[in-house]
Formats: sequence, structure tokens, C-alpha cells
Amino acid sequence: MSGLNEFTFWRTSCVQNPKNCAYPEKVVVTDAASFNEMAHFDHVSATYKNNYRSNETFEESEVQSGDVDNDKVTDPKDWVLREDIHRIFEGVPHIISESKNHMKPKGTKPPAPRYHVFWKALQETDYIAYAAFKERLQRRFPFLDPKALDAARYFDGTENPNAVFYPGTITINEFMDRLETEERESEESPAADTIAEGTRNSTMFRFAVRTLKR
Repeated sequence: MSGLNEFTFWRTSCVQNPKNCAYPEKVVVTDAASFNEMAHFDHVSATYKNNYRSNETFEESEVQSGDVDNDKVTDPKDWVLREDIHRIFEGVPHIISESKNHMKPKGTKPPAPRYHVFWKALQETDYIAYAAFKERLQRRFPFLDPKALDAARYFDGTENPNAVFYPGTITINEFMDRLETEERESEESPAADTIAEGTRNSTMFRFAVRTLKR
């Protein structure tokens, strides 16, 4: 596994071309500047055989990804914002960038904050398991786009990604395992004193986001 605060992407030379499947250039991202430079072009967060993007050619990835489009939110006060996402996943190395439709209309949807989120993950070499983890994340955090969960997901390049890079100390896999353990323990022993010192704020905030941010 590469460094915990290193993200491997593959990019192409075209921009916003969904028909393209070739991603020949490997880019190791260690900060916002290197991500922003890479994300001017279409990019993927997995390695594919012969650099050809498809489920069948998936080889491995140490990055999980998700979209936050705020498409189902009608009141701006209920938007999931960058700072909300960061507070939930604080401790996990993650990158939050603005998508090409950030604060713009998208189809019939009005302007809203729209983000791409990338989390450092344990290495996965099976595309079915990789996509299944995306589904696990989306079930827990339904503000993530359920249409962006396949293992061959690509991300449009954008002129202004405006990414923020958040270092961390645990993978998204460990984060999810811990969160689900906390939830089980809370359900079994709902008294407030069952939540360990130092985890109370993060646990309650995650519960609130899961419940309220739909």
C-alpha cells in the first residue's frame, strides 16, 4: 500500500469526454495543488488493465470516491457543504473538490454545491468488492449520489477544481468499521455513558448527518 496520504489517479488528455476509456497517465497526488493540476483533465481513481477503463479491466485501487450533488435538497439551509463532509470524515485522508456543475444548474436541477470526494482506502483488487464498498458508504451517508457507485467511474475535468486536501491517519475502511461498531454498541447500550470519551462529538455528529442530511 502506498503512503496513507498519497492518492493515485490516472488521467487522460481530454476534458469532459464520457466516451473516452483510455487513462494512460499516472499521477500521485499528495496535496491540493497536485490534485488541482491533475483534475483539469478527466481522471479515474483506479488502475485498469492496459489503462482501459471498464469493470472487467479493473485491477486495483487504494482510493474510494463519491459524488455529493445536493440534488434532492430544496432548501439551501439543508445543503451538505464541504465543511460538513470534512467534519464527518475527519481523521481519514480525503480530498473534496468542486465538480464542473458546482453552483450551476444541472439538467432540471437548480444551482447547488456539487462535489467530488475521494477517500484513502485499503487496496482492493476485485471490482465487485470495490463497488460494494461504495454502496456501503452510500447506504450510511445517503447524501452521496447512488448513481455514482460503479468500479469504472470516471470524473470530468474542470477548470477550477478548488480542491482541499485533508491529511489523516486511518483509511475509510477502518472509519466505517469503527462507525458501525459504535452504532451497534449505542443500540445495545443507549445510555450516554456508553460512548467512549473522545468519540462522543464525532459519533453524535455522524448520527445526525445520517439522519438529517438526505
